[in-house]
Amino acid sequence: MRTGTTLLELLTAVVLLGVLSGLAVPALTRHRDRAVVLVARERVVGLIGAARRLGYERGSATLRFEAVDARAILFSGADTLQDVRLGPGLDGPAMRLGNDREELELNFDGLGLGRFASTTIRLRRGDEQAAVVVSSYGRVRRR
Repeated sequence: MRTGTTLLELLTAVVLLGVLSGLAVPALTRHRDRAVVLVARERVVGLIGAARRLGYERGSATLRFEAVDARAILFSGADTLQDVRLGPGLDGPAMRLGNDREELELNFDGLGLGRFASTTIRLRRGDEQAAVVVSSYGRVRRR
């Protein structure tokens, strides 16, 4: 009675594992890219909500987006309250701001209302993308 595996059986198993992993990797990459983009989008939405709340509490707040670094900075007066990187440095998505600007400032007043023109913030990684549309009053819509 023979026990163990032959070289042919071992090679067949290795080839099958290679083929299956080759099929799975692109799908897993798409899922990872989608998750990264959606997390970044929700961070942007959360920062806009925080800026509105701070505007109401402190009388004014500003949220600045920088497309080159894919970064968002929340400040009120001279106080920098949050500095969040969404982009390539942390393997995150790239950011594009409305009208292809490099910087965008969203200012909120004491009523928590925005004082700016409507704009869109786009996030992209690989083939996956998401957007946040901010109305002139500071309302947010996810895309």
